[in-house]
Amino acid sequence: MGQTLKYCSSVPNDRDGREAMLNVYPNIDVRQKLNNDSSRFSQIYSTKLENDQIQFILSLKPYSYNETEEVIKVDLKIKKDLFSLFLDRTYEWNLEEYVVKDFNDGNKIIARAQDKRTNERFTLQTIPFDDYEDYEFKAALYQIYIQRNLQTVSNGLPHPNIIQIKDAYIIESKEKTKKARSLIIVMEYFDSNLHDIIQFRKKHKWEFSTKELCSFLRDISSALATILRQGVSHRDIRPTNIWYVAQEKSYKIGGFQEARFDEKMKHICMRNQGVRHEDGEGYNTVRGVPQFAAPEILNLMHMNANQKVLNYNPFSQDIYSLGLTLILMKNLYDEVDFDTLLSKVKQSGSANINIDLGSMELNQLVDQMVNKYPQRRINAIQLEQYSQRVYPIEDYPKINENNLIISLNYKHKKISEQEYLLNQELLAKEYFNMLDFDQWIYKYDEIISSHEAQGSNLAKAETLQKIGEGYLILNDVYRAKDYFMKASVIFNEEGHECRKRSQLEGAIRYYEIAIECVRKGNNGEDTSELALLLENIGNIYKMKGDFPKARAFQEEALQIILIQVGEKSVEAARLYNNLGNLYASLGLYKKADKRLKKALKIVDNLYVSAEEQAQLKALCLCSLGEIHRLRGNLENSLEFLEEALEIREQVFGSGHIELASNCENLGNVYFDLGDFHKAKKFYERALVIKKSSLPKDSPEIALTLNNLGNVCKSQKEIEKAKKCYEECLQILYTKFGQETDNPTVATSLGNLGLVYKELGSLVAAQSNLQKCLEILAKSVGEDHPDFIFFQKHLYRLNQRINNSQYASSAYQSNY
Repeated sequence: MGQTLKYCSSVPNDRDGREAMLNVYPNIDVRQKLNNDSSRFSQIYSTKLENDQIQFILSLKPYSYNETEEVIKVDLKIKKDLFSLFLDRTYEWNLEEYVVKDFNDGNKIIARAQDKRTNERFTLQTIPFDDYEDYEFKAALYQIYIQRNLQTVSNGLPHPNIIQIKDAYIIESKEKTKKARSLIIVMEYFDSNLHDIIQFRKKHKWEFSTKELCSFLRDISSALATILRQGVSHRDIRPTNIWYVAQEKSYKIGGFQEARFDEKMKHICMRNQGVRHEDGEGYNTVRGVPQFAAPEILNLMHMNANQKVLNYNPFSQDIYSLGLTLILMKNLYDEVDFDTLLSKVKQSGSANINIDLGSMELNQLVDQMVNKYPQRRINAIQLEQYSQRVYPIEDYPKINENNLIISLNYKHKKISEQEYLLNQELLAKEYFNMLDFDQWIYKYDEIISSHEAQGSNLAKAETLQKIGEGYLILNDVYRAKDYFMKASVIFNEEGHECRKRSQLEGAIRYYEIAIECVRKGNNGEDTSELALLLENIGNIYKMKGDFPKARAFQEEALQIILIQVGEKSVEAARLYNNLGNLYASLGLYKKADKRLKKALKIVDNLYVSAEEQAQLKALCLCSLGEIHRLRGNLENSLEFLEEALEIREQVFGSGHIELASNCENLGNVYFDLGDFHKAKKFYERALVIKKSSLPKDSPEIALTLNNLGNVCKSQKEIEKAKKCYEECLQILYTKFGQETDNPTVATSLGNLGLVYKELGSLVAAQSNLQKCLEILAKSVGEDHPDFIFFQKHLYRLNQRINNSQYASSAYQSNY
């Protein structure tokens, strides 16, 4: 693949269910579709017919005991994709570049495509599925059944304001590596939806006239009335689902995914132009977006949180949603920010909304549509009859949005690069769902090229990861691995960059994503690349002071390396050294010494370049020197550290960042020997190197400041020591927050407490020491040497404070 991972050093669908009641109470997001489980669709059976046709028989469970189970039949053609190409003998699709997005799901589009064989344009709905028992497939069959029933309902002709279904078929891929299925619903083409048109008009301050609103109401109410006569309730009327067809200069109702068919409604009695709604017939799942839901539905949702269905009239709900849409059009409100308007409408009763639509007549009509009492709401039949009579086409011609559509298309050509890439990704997903894998990968290749041109490595990695996920779905493990591993390399590098900037949480996040990619790319098997990433994330947890978690990652990495690479390897030596340092940080010095000597033995027998061997040896010697210091073997410690420093100066020079930790450790040894002058000299050298190589707020700089404060305190330079500790804490709090459990923070707090004690500020000293012990107890445990050290000082301080208070009390009692 041409790329390798680098290690980070530790050194500096359920449709009916979607609208059901479960889990929506009490916090209902009024802008998003509800997403809950139910099982409306029951059994499905299939019968093979001639010419690759299959008849599906679908039964629907009743909502109420008063209802009987419904049964529908849908015939579909099966089309084979035999050679991993989209070899559909009827169509050869080319998706349009300018996508129309589903307002409520930014990851979905309303696909529009041209058949390259006939140049005809259509709207496509693609439903990927695995099995005929899948809910998504059953729901799509139900939608097809409803739309076909609405196909010829106006004197044997299609209704001019209802989007027509043209075809529906299943395409299957039979290749072992690309086993997939999709159901394609082909509908008539539309140019834009009402949502996008409102946004365009709003931007250009191009309001709808009263005549245009009346014309729109006449046409859409006619469509709703026709739908009602067929026993269909749409249940998701909103601007996104009202489409404009430029060729006919007409707005049409589309988006029938949430519709419901009621056989009884086709034969229901019409009395006084009103709909008789019998008991049991009002039970429905809650559909669409709660933002457009009628008040009675929202009230029922709040009161019946555990019910899957509610007793409401869906036909009345359609009228309410249409009324809201008209108000939205007149005021050019965005669906995102019309909460104020919505509140005004839903709090009103009759003729109270105080929203001027341009005429008193239209105001009163819309008020009846959005009346908060459903029994007072006008129905679709009444609305159609009134609109046809009062708003005849001769006086209220159809709204001609064609010029606007031309401007909108021109605007699409000038979209930003970010929006263009998002559109390309949505198109890629759509091609994938259509099993057109060549176009899918072609689109993603274009996206990757754009990211490379812009230098957006992280975006490129995310795209590579998505391609890997796609190939996993297709069971193409080899290609999936290739893309996952390429992505892991970039995520690993992003983790390094975050570490350099001391953004430790960001580093952990990217290393975790890289680990996920490597695991998926290798089908969960352990690899040397995985070990490297585990080592990197372990080093970050060490920097955070979470030593137990760091040790767990390093141990896991070591076990993988011992199996995959072997003990006599650079990786094994490095991991043994890392674990030695971690055990030392946890106060387990015997275990630490054992692992560090193991690392040094491996280094001495490695077959690598002399320079690399010298670097590894210096690393191990430096670690051993620190362990011997902690165990009190100061002379041995000094010997190890001086040898390590000599090696590193020969390899790197005198000012390289690799020397900083070495100087720091030598400073620690001289401090323990009581040679504060030499200790201070090494600390100051380490500080200069770190400040020249690391960010100003690096925790590594804080560590050196803490040590420099210690030596200043020992030399009785108390104010200077105090300044060092405070600067150290300021850096650490900036990085880890005030509530951190980082042991370095604890140590600095304890040291600052001792300085306050020297200055006579006993209360401040007590507070800092108490905070210090609280953090150490959580991070390293109460048996750690640091905890015991500061605990003794706090105990003595408390005695001193108590004696002082007793003396003060005795003095006051004598006077």
